[in-house]
Amino acid sequence: ESTGEFTIEVKDPLIQENDGAWSVKFDQGVAKAVKCKSGDLKLDISTFSQAYMGSPNITELASYGLIEVRSDDALRAAQKLFDPIQVCCMDFF
Repeated sequence: ESTGEFTIEVKDPLIQENDGAWSVKFDQGVAKAVKCKSGDLKLDISTFSQAYMGSPNITELASYGLIEVRSDDALRAAQKLFDPIQVCCMDFF
């Protein structure tokens, strides 16, 4: 378990409550997010959803240019919270 904090700005054109900047603090598996004025990481809700699920991880998403990174420390902290995982889809398309 790790600790850290960062700010993130999410653009969500469909759900107004998701849209905006958030200050995120986490410690030993517990995270708290509160609204703030701006974020060190800027991304849309689709990219945020991928980062939350852990695949591709948030560092990879940033390297693809899908996240505007204003602070490398914020990206490192977010990587600790959004732990990369193997994703498996059991549905057949």
